[in-house]
Parts: sequence; C-alpha cells; structure tokens
Amino acid sequence: MRHILTILALLFMITGSAQTTQEIFESFKLQERRDVQYYFPPNMDESTKYPLIVVLDANYLFDQVVAVSKYYSQFHGMPESIVVGVNQSKNSIRLDDCAFDQVSGLPTEKGKKFYEFIGMELIPYLDLNYSTAPFKMIFGYDITANFRIIGCSRTTPFLMRM
Repeated sequence: MRHILTILALLFMITGSAQTTQEIFESFKLQERRDVQYYFPPNMDESTKYPLIVVLDANYLFDQVVAVSKYYSQFHGMPESIVVGVNQSKNSIRLDDCAFDQVSGLPTEKGKKFYEFIGMELIPYLDLNYSTAPFKMIFGYDITANFRIIGCSRTTPFLMRM
C-alpha cells in the first residue's frame, strides 16, 4: 500500500509541474475548429524572446518534441522554446491538410487553407500574444514532414523530419 501511495505521489508531482495547456482554436481560413496544445518554458519571462516550434501530428509527436526541447535546453545550450502542437488524428484530417496534386506538386485547396491557417492565423496569434523570437520551426512526421511555411512574416522556415 505504501508503494502505491509513493507512486501516485510521484505521478502527481510529474503531471503537476507540466507547463502544457490545450485549447480549441477557431480557424477562419479552415472554417473549422482545431485542437491545439501549448508548452511554455517553466520560468517564462516576458523580456526574453523564445523560438517557436510548431508540431504537426501533435497527438503523436507533441510530448516527444517537448521532452527533446527540455533536454537540449537544459543540457546542450538550446534556448528554451515555446512548443505548439496541432492535433490531426481525427477522421484522417492530416491527409487532407497536407494533400497535394500529384502532377503539379502544389497543395490541394484544403492543403492551401491549412498552410494559410498556420502561416496567417496560428503563428501571428502566437507572435501577438507571446514573446516569440524570429526563429520558427515546423516539426512533422511522414506526409506532414513535407509541409513548409515560407513567406510568413518574421518567420525563418526550417523543417525537421522524423
């Protein structure tokens, strides 16, 4: 019994110190709502600018990217970062979000709207409400790893593949 209480106390402490939040983001570009998760550094200071990491397929990758960000910022000199995850697991929505024409290689209509959602709604919202640095990164897996945001205001495009 004592071991169970110890384990429960440890789990409570681990989950209690998490700096993650989740909200539903209303997109005018997509004309739908999206589940978005946020991780903010524990000692976030308004006078410091934080790099922004946008995670597509966040339902699979968000926790891993947050863990890697925390590890590298603590032990390897990476600046603390704000991590934002866009969940795409419902109804195979990720395939629609990142779909492209096989002949031209250009995004389909839904893919173009998703591109605009990230570049013209989500990132500007974060820039306006939080102290973000000009460095932005998009993290994806499989089809979402082919996704790039270029031409966003104050955005340096960078893509990591898993």
